Amino acid sequence: MKKLAWIAVILSIVGAVFLGLGIAAGGLEAANSIDGIQIGNSSSTKMVHQDKIIDKDFHTIKVNAGDMDVKVVTSKDAQAHISYGVLKEKGKLPFTWKVQDQELIVQEKKDNKVGFFFATTTEENTITISVPQQKEVKLDLEGEDGDYEINRLNLSNLDLISSSGDITVKDCSIQSSQIQSEDGDIEIKDSFLNQSKIHSEDGDMALTGISLQTKLDVESENGDIDCQVKDIEKMNIHASSENGDISYQRKDYASNFNQKGNGAWIKVKSEDGDICLK
Repeated sequence: MKKLAWIAVILSIVGAVFLGLGIAAGGLEAANSIDGIQIGNSSSTKMVHQDKIIDKDFHTIKVNAGDMDVKVVTSKDAQAHISYGVLKEKGKLPFTWKVQDQELIVQEKKDNKVGFFFATTTEENTITISVPQQKEVKLDLEGEDGDYEINRLNLSNLDLISSSGDITVKDCSIQSSQIQSEDGDIEIKDSFLNQSKIHSEDGDMALTGISLQTKLDVESENGDIDCQVKDIEKMNIHASSENGDISYQRKDYASNFNQKGNGAWIKVKSEDGDICLK
């Protein structure tokens, strides 16, 4: 029994030593975070909601949001706003924003850990930028796991890069756009597109109610493409799928479909997915 007791004492001492070393190396911080999800009490962290008027003029919106969800929408009044519902830790916001040289710049802090506190909140960090209805702006957006929603805007240019978040564009007029997604779905609905290039590595794309003026180039490496364009029967079309079916106006075709017209150009390509044109 004495031998077992001594072994228990020795193990306790060794455990205490390793615990101290772990804390010194930042173990408590790691223990309070699992895959970016923070676990702890709400004394130093809480969800805050705020709306602020942007009183400086801007023509470009640049957002690097990381894991935060971002919405860029039409304002309900004649002013621009930035509103957010975010997890504020130790009195600090997980992002910064400023207007400089007529650019609205929103940047997630590099040390930000987006997450929730068990039994406290499951809300996602969300930033909403509201733009007056008649204002034309340029959007330059980049994110990782967060979703993007763009609604009822007049855009001179849209550059959007997303790692694994979903992208939704509705009721917009866009002169030029380049959209890239690694692992997320893309939906564009009831919008005017002049020139647009859309690429997805692993996600489905749905374009419905599209008014096209010049050119639409859509490519997916591993996902289905559903493309509904007004007056599509007048368009020049080239569609190809290496390992999928092609449907045009409810008729099925092999791996390629071509149509000559006197309207805009539509190019659709999928390496491993079905294509539906109508």
